[in-house]
Amino acid sequence: MIVISDTSCIGYLIIIDKLFLLKDNFSEIIIPQIVNKEILQLSTKYDLSKYLHSDWISINTITNSELYYELLKKVDEGESEAIVLSQEIHAGLLLIDERKGTELARSFGIRTIGLLGVLLLSKEQKLIPLVKSILDELIANTTFRITKTLYTNVLKQANEL
Repeated sequence: MIVISDTSCIGYLIIIDKLFLLKDNFSEIIIPQIVNKEILQLSTKYDLSKYLHSDWISINTITNSELYYELLKKVDEGESEAIVLSQEIHAGLLLIDERKGTELARSFGIRTIGLLGVLLLSKEQKLIPLVKSILDELIANTTFRITKTLYTNVLKQANEL
């Protein structure tokens, strides 16, 4: 299955040093050029060596600039390129967190999963023992935000409440 990612999922996992979860769950990820550019901007604060030396993340260029500019009216550059790339190469899954971007991708028939879904999948695959500890680390150490209701629901899904 071809998996595309926007910036947020990769970025957050780099910050908490859990990038391996993407490799272990999906084996290969494709990102658009702008997503790579956005991730590289993290280098002023975070160690990107695992990202830079990964042989399982590849970078592709989109070709449908018309669709890209149309999507830019609704979502940011990374999300726009990720959705366009997902369409162009018929991706089986798009890693995206933002609600507006997720809804837009789904309107094109693109399957999506967010970071919370990746954490739940990681526990299901026995890659992590607990979702809660990683979720708490995300909340404490990044700009990742989650409502109390969603937090509780995710922990219930993970059988941790």
